[in-house]
Amino acid sequence: WPEEWHPSGKYLFCYIEKAEYVKEKGHKRAPIDAIPGYGAYTDLWLLRTDSAAAWPLTHLPNRYSSGIIHAAISPDGTKFAWSERVRAPKFTNKNLAAGAYVIRVADFTWDTLPKFTNIKTYQPGDVSALNEVESFSPDNKWLLFYSTFESGNIIQTPIYILDLESGGIKKL
Repeated sequence: WPEEWHPSGKYLFCYIEKAEYVKEKGHKRAPIDAIPGYGAYTDLWLLRTDSAAAWPLTHLPNRYSSGIIHAAISPDGTKFAWSERVRAPKFTNKNLAAGAYVIRVADFTWDTLPKFTNIKTYQPGDVSALNEVESFSPDNKWLLFYSTFESGNIIQTPIYILDLESGGIKKL
């Protein structure tokens, strides 16, 4: 599933479903688990748009409680953010019906291969909640996201901005 173009136009960040199906107690994996916006069993990859190469950027655990949804690249291509599932969905809980997600922000760098460095984790309100990344500010200082950390309800997800230096959060 394509997610974000690199500003150069030469690369595409994509969610890729893990190829191997592992057995888990209490959950039978199905392809629907990895659909975009739900995100289980996925990793983030970078693909060249000429199809000449592809690189994995994350190596998350192969389980229902792990995966990626929503991501953003900074306007200058130096930072990347994503929403990472850290708890499986609880369908009877309005706050966690899609699972619990943290926000990860990393520097996007190249040596011989592309990679994420200096990864920081943000958990708004220090509570388990749905947190979905949307975009960076033009100066890379703020990250726009929406969340259930205050509402506790998946259909009430206000928009917030995250100060990437201080970790401060402001509801818009």
